[in-house]
Amino acid sequence: MNYGNPDDFAYDVVAGVSAGSIITLGMAGWEVGQETEAAQWLSDLWLNLKSADVWKNWTLSIAEGLTMKAGLLDNSPLLAFMEKVVSDNFTKYGRRVSLSAANVNTGEFHTFDQKTTPITDLAKAAFASASIPTIFPPFNWDGVGLFMDGGTIKNVDIQAAINQCMEVVDDESKITIDVLVCSPSQETVEAQTDVGKTITNMMRSREVNSAFHGIDAYQTDKKAHPNVNFRYLLFQEGEHADTYHELEFDGAKTWPLQVEGRADA
Repeated sequence: MNYGNPDDFAYDVVAGVSAGSIITLGMAGWEVGQETEAAQWLSDLWLNLKSADVWKNWTLSIAEGLTMKAGLLDNSPLLAFMEKVVSDNFTKYGRRVSLSAANVNTGEFHTFDQKTTPITDLAKAAFASASIPTIFPPFNWDGVGLFMDGGTIKNVDIQAAINQCMEVVDDESKITIDVLVCSPSQETVEAQTDVGKTITNMMRSREVNSAFHGIDAYQTDKKAHPNVNFRYLLFQEGEHADTYHELEFDGAKTWPLQVEGRADA
């Protein structure tokens, strides 16, 4: 957005899964045409974020999470943080959005959007989508369902974006899709020599799975919709958050990722 024509990125629809659902939340209240301002606001939000805004240890540390809780870490701070972000900044949707999570009970891929989810519940939808299995507990949304990270099923939801676009246009040839995958591509998964700790090993598995899983979902949707203009596919290259570093959210840790992302874009 900072290096091209902003009009090319006036997205009518933003869809996200897992970490992408949090970005989708951050774009939801900005009007179409305000993408440059939204991107800068999100950049500043991530820069000032702290790990303590996302998770904390249980009273008895990870041992309690391993033996007595449904996740190794308590991610309740993230829900409180996102609810404050929404309440302080948004009163209505500025564009169409889709956020997807895995329903633990049914195994279904559940999509939340601006038609089914009030803006005041948007943080819960993003929280549901980003509850990484084993690391964080599944989110029990009273009256809605029990949810875990949408990336358990697929880490990009192009179909949801296309469905929403088809409510705006009358032909798939009028749809342009950009896909950003928050993981390295298959060719750029970095070699690891030490994955000795449980969390490290678990996050490494997630990283490798995502590298292959993401492109599979993309290729499947691209084949199913040959008339859609699939414009940009972005993976992260170079320095990226891997293994347990995915759980480090302090600005000093995440800013190099922003720099790499801008260089990739």
